[in-house]
Amino acid sequence: MSTINISYGQTAYIDPQIEYADSGWVIDGAYATHYPCFAGTMDYIPSVPLEVGVEYDITYVIDNYISGSVKSIFGGVSGTSHTSNDEFTDTFEYTGNDALQFYSDGALRIKLLSITQHQTVSINNATTFAFHERANRWVENYSWAPEVMMNFGKRFFTMLNGELWEHDVNPIAGQFYGTKYPAQIDIVVNPEFSNDKLFYNLSIDALGNWYLPSIVIPPSNQFPNGMFSKLKKNNVKLIDGKLWAALLSDLNDPNFISKPEAEAIFNARKLQGAVLLVRLQCDDDKASDISSIDFYYTHVNRVQ
Repeated sequence: MSTINISYGQTAYIDPQIEYADSGWVIDGAYATHYPCFAGTMDYIPSVPLEVGVEYDITYVIDNYISGSVKSIFGGVSGTSHTSNDEFTDTFEYTGNDALQFYSDGALRIKLLSITQHQTVSINNATTFAFHERANRWVENYSWAPEVMMNFGKRFFTMLNGELWEHDVNPIAGQFYGTKYPAQIDIVVNPEFSNDKLFYNLSIDALGNWYLPSIVIPPSNQFPNGMFSKLKKNNVKLIDGKLWAALLSDLNDPNFISKPEAEAIFNARKLQGAVLLVRLQCDDDKASDISSIDFYYTHVNRVQ
């Protein structure tokens, strides 16, 4: 920004072109300050390599706002104008034009400029896997997906959306970041895999109120649509310390496909096939586990 001092009895001559070219920006260390005498842009050429067609987040902080507004411009595309002290992020797709500009017409200061690749996949769709070092293998996966993990002594912390969460201290099992997740186990029931079987019963030695929201038999030549059934909580009974249930009927039975589920689940064809794909679930607030599961079946053409 140019400065003109006029003393009494003197004449000041101003070059309009020079004054018009002044954008009002002054760079001082980590700060870029704009003065309201002239509205204009400050140019910045990113030193990091950028990839054409990829989205980037332009983040900066306004920390000394007085008046006017400021906005970022990337590749000729303008971001949102801001008029207060805070941290702001604008997302742009990089088109090959390196010019990053900041336009302002007010009195303010910005700092902490950063350019990062935009996260296109939601963290909520991610999966967390656990690795057991002594066993040298992956042992478990979780529905919760943090941004950062850390150990402090024997305490384990993660962060999500800027909030710190300590693990293994919550009295509600399966709750992470305020959201309750069920315990789930997927298993393959594959005894005598070459034989066709009728599955009719199961028992579970477990802690907790487990049930089966999904029981699938893959498609075959005899049953091209496969089979699907399930067991709700009230279908599984605790008897002599174990959970017992009779497997119910096939909801994919063509003869019952247009009938109410309550009728099909009890009266449709029985579960028949070589393999069961089963999901077990427990919604309890207390810790749950499974020691063993037994499925009972007969061969299609003879009694076992």
